[in-house]
Amino acid sequence: MASTLVDQLAFLRRYEAALNDGSPTGVTRCFEFLSEDIRCEFTNHIDLVHFCKMRKHLPEEISSWRTPGDVAPSIIRLYKQLILTKLVDSNYNATDALVEDLYDVISSEALEFLRDNSVTFSEDDLIGLKRKCQKILDSKGKCNSEIVLSVLLKEEETKSKGECKSYAFSHKTVQVMFAADNVVRRILTHCNVSLNSILAVTTCGMTHLLEVLLHVVPALSRFSPHKLEERWEDLKKALRDAGVIGADNVRDCVARCSPDHAGMVAEIAALVADVRWNVCNGRHVAAVVEMLQYGAPRKLWVHMKAEALRGAPWGALVAAAGSKGVEVWLCLECPDDYEPHDDLLLPLRHSGVRLGGFIGCVGTCAGVAALASCVDTGADLYIHMAAPLDLSVLGGTYEELTVYTRPLPPPGPASPTWPLPPSPPPSLYVEGTTEGSWRAVARTIISLAPPGKRFHRLGLPACRLRAVELPQLRQFTRDECLQSTAERRTLLACSSRLNVVTSE
Repeated sequence: MASTLVDQLAFLRRYEAALNDGSPTGVTRCFEFLSEDIRCEFTNHIDLVHFCKMRKHLPEEISSWRTPGDVAPSIIRLYKQLILTKLVDSNYNATDALVEDLYDVISSEALEFLRDNSVTFSEDDLIGLKRKCQKILDSKGKCNSEIVLSVLLKEEETKSKGECKSYAFSHKTVQVMFAADNVVRRILTHCNVSLNSILAVTTCGMTHLLEVLLHVVPALSRFSPHKLEERWEDLKKALRDAGVIGADNVRDCVARCSPDHAGMVAEIAALVADVRWNVCNGRHVAAVVEMLQYGAPRKLWVHMKAEALRGAPWGALVAAAGSKGVEVWLCLECPDDYEPHDDLLLPLRHSGVRLGGFIGCVGTCAGVAALASCVDTGADLYIHMAAPLDLSVLGGTYEELTVYTRPLPPPGPASPTWPLPPSPPPSLYVEGTTEGSWRAVARTIISLAPPGKRFHRLGLPACRLRAVELPQLRQFTRDECLQSTAERRTLLACSSRLNVVTSE
């Protein structure tokens, strides 16, 4: 899996280097320029391989992507192009029509094997597929069908010597994509044929086609909206029979549909059994807003970039979650950990949302008030604080409070304090320490010390104080009687190996 941009780029660089002797081709830079919604379609390694091939063979497709639903049709076109190129390179008089005929046979076979819950082909199965392809090829000239199938199939490794060979599509994702496209083509061309006849499985066997159905719905939304509406009741029943219970699958299906159909397709959220729903990008926000009309999880986990959330219907999601009394975890990412997220906190006030956890930056009293108004009992709060704020209103509402801050500037004539809530004892981490700043660090600690001067943990991540300053800071903590609930002793025992001052 490559679930983050860092992982995705690392894989692309390795793949690019392996194919091009280390010479850059611009594939990673091209990928970086994709929107986050589109990049989320490339979380598996096979998807990233598809992107590399797309960049090489059909770069114009990449520039045409506007929504996640645009990606799958491009991958199908990519495979058709690879088949055509392979035939031309073999001096075969190939045409687009011929490739379409071959593709129809192969995609039909992909569906047939998924009906039987199979992703592998025996040698006999492969011979049958070769014959079907060969019949089409022989109509235009002489060419070995293995040339075509080498683009799509791979030989599986045998577990023991003498075991019969087996074959499979390059990845199950490819087989599902081909099978779904075959179903869509049949729906579009066979108006009077029922969906059950097209799928050709019993109710019990529908579970084998769950992934196929989740691809069929957004494909119809894209290519033939009226067909989706016309077939929706049958598709919904098929999805129910297939046992769609994964919230992420439903969310992605809704997100890939056009906005005109998202509300209708979101009905299948009523079938979801997951207790936690995940929101990771702007498309997910919009999809889950629709899904919350039909179902509700125990926990809604919103983990995404703050900038992306600002461009999404966050207010609508808060309202929908609040109306269902859903517990929300809000984890915000930002290049600068100390960029305030108050604008994203303010909609939570009086929304009905129960905030079970928060990771982000608070910069104003209004942001603190919004946070306090919705924090659920037992919440975990990880707050970056760019400037000192009074967080006492949070006392007693959380299970764990961890505050990150930077050394405070020198005080005026009076030394103000902003004591953290005493119960439960909070943790404090002072970041951004530099040589010669131990007094500023000490002043920051004492200014934020809770009544009773008892912390759960106290530390200096990536400490840059000089070695001679550490004993002075340690003595300061003793003089101030700062204590840890974890170890019931004075804090700031130093680990020079980790270059961190910590209580553990």
